[in-house]
Amino acid sequence: MKKGKGKSHRLSLGATLAFSAAVMSFLLAAAFIAAGAVWQTHSAARERAELGDTLAHELARTVTADELATGGTALKERLADIRDTAGARRVYICAPDREGNTVVADSETGTGEAGFDTELFDVDKLFDGEETGTGRSGARVICPAPIADSDPVLYAVAEFNIGGAQGSAMTWAATAAGIAAVLAVLLAGLYWLLVKKSVITPIKRISDAAADYSEGGNRQAFAKLRFAGSAELTGLANSFRMMLAEIEVNNMEQQELAVQEQKNAGDMALASGLNAAARPKELPADRDYPFRLGGRVNESGRALTGCFYDYFVAEGDRLCFTLGETSGEGLSQALFAVIGETTLKSHLRSGLPLEEAVTAANRQLYEMSGGSMYLSVVAGVLDGTTGRLKLVNAGQCVPLLMRFTEGRFDKTDALPQVPLGQNENVSFTVLELELHQGDRLFLHTEGIEDIEDLNGRPFREELRKRLNELKTRMADPVGQLSLISDAGGAYAGYTGDIKPYALMAVEYCRRDKMEAHCVVSADAAGGAEYIEFLRQQLRANGVPGKQTAETLVMADELMALCRVVAGENRLMAECAVREDLAVLRIRGRMGGTDPLSGHGALSGQADFVRRSCERVLFEHGEDGDTVTAVRKIGR
Repeated sequence: MKKGKGKSHRLSLGATLAFSAAVMSFLLAAAFIAAGAVWQTHSAARERAELGDTLAHELARTVTADELATGGTALKERLADIRDTAGARRVYICAPDREGNTVVADSETGTGEAGFDTELFDVDKLFDGEETGTGRSGARVICPAPIADSDPVLYAVAEFNIGGAQGSAMTWAATAAGIAAVLAVLLAGLYWLLVKKSVITPIKRISDAAADYSEGGNRQAFAKLRFAGSAELTGLANSFRMMLAEIEVNNMEQQELAVQEQKNAGDMALASGLNAAARPKELPADRDYPFRLGGRVNESGRALTGCFYDYFVAEGDRLCFTLGETSGEGLSQALFAVIGETTLKSHLRSGLPLEEAVTAANRQLYEMSGGSMYLSVVAGVLDGTTGRLKLVNAGQCVPLLMRFTEGRFDKTDALPQVPLGQNENVSFTVLELELHQGDRLFLHTEGIEDIEDLNGRPFREELRKRLNELKTRMADPVGQLSLISDAGGAYAGYTGDIKPYALMAVEYCRRDKMEAHCVVSADAAGGAEYIEFLRQQLRANGVPGKQTAETLVMADELMALCRVVAGENRLMAECAVREDLAVLRIRGRMGGTDPLSGHGALSGQADFVRRSCERVLFEHGEDGDTVTAVRKIGR
């Protein structure tokens, strides 16, 4: 049978462990034998050195001067007897010489061997007749001992071979090797049986159970795995079983989540469609309304929210507007927001006074929800002719108002009352304000106030600071909301935590013939718009044609000078007429530079403006710069 393509040829876990056990056993046996052989050799060499040292000293102590003087056969025989009795290689007496050793008497005859090698010992000690210890040369152990009172200095020497000891060590090593091999085989087999029972077999059972589960089997097979004496492997099997249970639970949760996501996708599509349908359409561009406004809903990617804004123009240039949200998120809340917005709008269109319209909407929403859901909303009506504004705050954030003459947003007295639909019997109070040209109303829900930075500080106080910046105040309502929304996003520590919110800005634009303003760009188009604005104001105040023409020429030169230092910044132009004086002001960021302080060609224009006016004043402040020109007119 051919092997499958890509089949692994790696050893199994059992074979790997068996091979490892065999190698480990034989390595341990070899190390034991080698260490034993070395120990045997050193032990034998030490024994012969001790014996040789004893023989040499005994001979040095007992040899007499006569024996040394006469030498001969008797001394040789004595030395031979000592050699044979001790099993030494050689026993002899010699005199040390720097070029060698002169043998005086030797147990051997006819060998021709010289004495021991002086390089093995301290030569100075040899010639002084001192103890030099044992020396070793190759397979020989040499043990010299000085003979007392000998002249010249003589040494008794005993030599032993250690080759026999090495042979004994090798014989011992061979015997030990055989015994160790048998023990290694027995140890490896015992180790294999133990590992197979306690490791290989349990792991194979766990592997088989896992393979069975991967092919569609039941995870309960892991519950039957019990291994006596192996709590770790039993725990491993239990861990596998718990892991598989968690996987099954997670799969079920993923299936439920997928179903819920499909449902949410439908809900979000429905809610998005309802929200888009409920958004107000822009006011017709062919009508010159006495107000400007903008609205914005930031949903942060979540469409199932109840934030909204709405407005419409009723008869007599009456602007009706609402802004609010429902509590919580979801399809029900989004639908309730649309229903509540439509209900309130219907009552406002009926012509009822604001307080009665809000009361009627509250009662209808309460009957619908029973107080389980409610609508936090600000509703207002602005009379475009008179500038009179009426506000009702039903549980929403306090609106902010900027008077054009003061140039700063502050809170109104429209304090929050009970939200619509929360309580049936509620009487709402109305706040009445009188707006003038340039006054602005800013409405918002809690979501933008609750934005937090990395330190957990809310955007609530920062919101008013950003509104009061010159750049924000001079932008149109739509641009103002965009700047505030961008500021909130930049302030947030984590943009994903921003809650949905709605914003709305309303500016009253009806001009008063005594005092009016306009905001223009610092370019040629802005200059033309400013001249047309000024022409209408002077005509409305009955200024004669000649005075009007002269004033427009001076104003055009003044605007041209201001445009030079303003760069790309927008400029706010004002015109106030008092008796026989026209006061013209141009505000904006001019870098603290007086536009009438120019040189060269600009100096001629500046002189012309000064000659044409009673007074010209430049003021520099933190919020911007102001040029004021006062000119006499006749009416």
